[in-house]
Amino acid sequence: MSRISEWFWTESVWLPANVSWSDVTNAPGKSVVYSELNDFLYVLPFGAMIFFVRYLLERYCFIPLGRLLNIPEKNVRKLLHNDILETAFLASPKKANFSKLSKKVDMTERQVERWWRLRSNSNKPSQLVKFCESIWKFVFYIFVTLYGLYVLWDKEWFWNFDNCFNGYPHQGVTDDIRRYYMFQTANCWYLLIFQFRAVKRKDSWQMYVHHFAAISLLSISWTNSMYRIGTLVLVLHDCGDIALEAGKALKYAKYQNACNCTFVVFITVWIGTRIIFYPNYVIAISSEYAKTATMYYVLKAMLWMLFGLHLIWTWYILQIAYKAVRAGEVEGDVRSSDSEEIEISNHSD
Repeated sequence: MSRISEWFWTESVWLPANVSWSDVTNAPGKSVVYSELNDFLYVLPFGAMIFFVRYLLERYCFIPLGRLLNIPEKNVRKLLHNDILETAFLASPKKANFSKLSKKVDMTERQVERWWRLRSNSNKPSQLVKFCESIWKFVFYIFVTLYGLYVLWDKEWFWNFDNCFNGYPHQGVTDDIRRYYMFQTANCWYLLIFQFRAVKRKDSWQMYVHHFAAISLLSISWTNSMYRIGTLVLVLHDCGDIALEAGKALKYAKYQNACNCTFVVFITVWIGTRIIFYPNYVIAISSEYAKTATMYYVLKAMLWMLFGLHLIWTWYILQIAYKAVRAGEVEGDVRSSDSEEIEISNHSD
């Protein structure tokens, strides 16, 4: 482990040629302030803050709002309990011999199939739960996008991407950038951990990969002082999620026309930011980083991994758009495919 640690923190792995760790370590007399590993300690209080703010908003704002809008709190009608069917369902919820079970419980095969379908639906979250999740994300992404724009508005690299690597790695980090970066990192960890209890969707594995890639990207870019490109990735991803979550919440509240309009805005912003702007500007400008460092290639792999996920989700979105044009409205969840919901995120997220 000592040898692995020594290799992992080798300067040639993390830093450009002719740059040592002592060169990018804070010390009295240095003209700039560098990012440090200790900054990740901010993730703990920020993560706790996100958790408690969400809890308070859901309990005292979102749930009452959902009830006011008459969003259903329960999924299915009352299900008659049957020990034999319940045992069979728990053993294999996705596969069953309905013909054989119907003989055991003295029911028709059609009745058994209906019981099985209702039992499966009972495990799914209610419309109110999904509404609360969407409205929370909508509020959160509005806040974090505005906060990111506020922090970056006076930064030179926000208006000219060529400045992302001017003077690298001796660029210096300000307190507002540190807070913004650690808050976003805390949110990524929060999303990864609570993915286990979030609304289950068809693309859960893509979401795990997305969260892992986002955390890796943020951690690596902060450690080797490449945070300028990281801030651009964060803002670019957050802005598209606002229309996405707004559309879902409107769908659950049965405001179909508003949902349709929001979906048009969402798909336009999504393709513009994540399919066109992201690879052609953000990933392209990252090539200016010194390629002698191993972490450069790891970071580029994370960036391209995110883009690969964007392409997968874009295919889902285009399928929904095609169905919406044929049906005249966005059917089901704003991000659904067939009968199962599709999760498209972020961030970043």
